[in-house]
Amino acid sequence: RSISELSASGLNGRGRATVAWMAQLMVASVFLCGLRRPRRWPLAMATRTAWASFAKFDNLALTYDDAAKLERAAGVAAAVRARPWFRPMASGLDFGAGTGLLTFELAPAFEQVTAFDVSQGMLDVLRTKAEATDVKVQTTTSLDAMGSFDLIFSMLAFHHIRDVPADLRRLSSHLAPGGRLLVVDLLQTPNVRRFHKPTEEVGAHYEHDGFSAKTVQSWFDSGFDEFDWAEVPIRKALDPGWRAVGDFDAEEEYTLFLASARLRE
Repeated sequence: RSISELSASGLNGRGRATVAWMAQLMVASVFLCGLRRPRRWPLAMATRTAWASFAKFDNLALTYDDAAKLERAAGVAAAVRARPWFRPMASGLDFGAGTGLLTFELAPAFEQVTAFDVSQGMLDVLRTKAEATDVKVQTTTSLDAMGSFDLIFSMLAFHHIRDVPADLRRLSSHLAPGGRLLVVDLLQTPNVRRFHKPTEEVGAHYEHDGFSAKTVQSWFDSGFDEFDWAEVPIRKALDPGWRAVGDFDAEEEYTLFLASARLRE
């Protein structure tokens, strides 16, 4: 099913409209409240992730949310809720949460939800949205400060990580016994390079042009069981820079994979 079809079971219209409204409000409120501060990147993450990605997402934080991203998150959340293993849980962690697009969609399933990101600017926006919508979300920029969780989920963050297996091992240490790790990211397809702008390069702005199914499954070969896989098609407007170098459509379809497994007890 497409994101448009799946999004019907995400946040209701009023809730999504509130989040969209808050995204616009952030442009003024973050500056007025003096929330911008020097950025400090956790060293362990910084050594494995494109440095430019950090500054990029800090700079984009105030205007990051838009209708297309809200719809994408709603569709992904609907696909997650449709998986046979999904159920209400005590705790959840959104790894690479950004402004909390998926955090807010899945928050009702948890008694407590935490958002981790290396971009303080993104978390500033997330916190202000949470305060306005009365959704309780804890935030952190430190992996070491995190506790253990029943579900760790991540959307479109892993292609920014250089050494995925290493960070996945660190993440698994924060799973509760029998907890599940869910990764949502780009499947390696012939056109996946165009998901990013032509001026954005591997190693500078991001680390991987998607992942093959075989590579993803190998992440869960050791220490996990009950591997689960699903795919969701998405559409994204093509950056104008691509139209200048080729005969491309105004938007293209990409595939997101939802790969998860349970930590073996």
